[in-house]
Amino acid sequence: MNINKGHVKRQFDRSAATYDAVSQMQRDIVDVLLSHLERSSVVNDIGDVGCGTGYALSRLNDIYPTARLVGLDMAAGMLGTAAQQLVDGNVFMVQGDIESLPIKASSLDICLSSSAIQWCDAERSIEQVSSVLRPKGRALVSSFLSGTLLDWRKLWGRNDQQFLSLTEFTSAFDRAGLQLERVWSETQIQSFGSFESALHSVRSLGAGNASNERLKGLTGRARFERIVKQVNDLIDRNGSIDLHYEVVYALARKPA
Repeated sequence: MNINKGHVKRQFDRSAATYDAVSQMQRDIVDVLLSHLERSSVVNDIGDVGCGTGYALSRLNDIYPTARLVGLDMAAGMLGTAAQQLVDGNVFMVQGDIESLPIKASSLDICLSSSAIQWCDAERSIEQVSSVLRPKGRALVSSFLSGTLLDWRKLWGRNDQQFLSLTEFTSAFDRAGLQLERVWSETQIQSFGSFESALHSVRSLGAGNASNERLKGLTGRARFERIVKQVNDLIDRNGSIDLHYEVVYALARKPA
């Protein structure tokens, strides 16, 4: 997938202050991943790569209060918001890219990445997750699959940002040398009563079009107004507009 990383970083920097107000789905996804942790095991070092505003870090700090935690994100605005919320605990914030993790190799017992690698080269990102895990370390990963926001993108007359298929997603773990223990997917639906609220959610969650192809054309005012009318007509008929996210979860382990 041809992602404009600079655009992604700018989107998340801009949305850092409002992200938590529209990110209940992302928090729910984190909760699903964390529900599969082995809480009786000894855990000393944990990384959350693509940590956003720090929700998963806060949960991990509660579960493993003596562990050292590293939160990494490419957007300084996200890290600043996370730091304000994580004043307690042994948590370190690092600005960086999942595709080139500034974390020592084989140094983590758990590496979590939730709703982040879809904005990156997923294969490279999972390779990096594998590299920072200790032998027997666990990876907990969620992402969005192909079909995500497909109806929304069709309204705009484009679908140039392609998410991974399930086969591509699982193959990336095999190539990274991680043993998949469980993979499953589900559809998350968000409903909105206005065009403005739907657009605000998509943009605030960083899910606006991040493809490099977006730079090749702009939506004219007349066309934009037609899209607004289409959405409002849908809302008048159905009571809301539904945005569909195809979410995949993976639990994996690095071999001994």
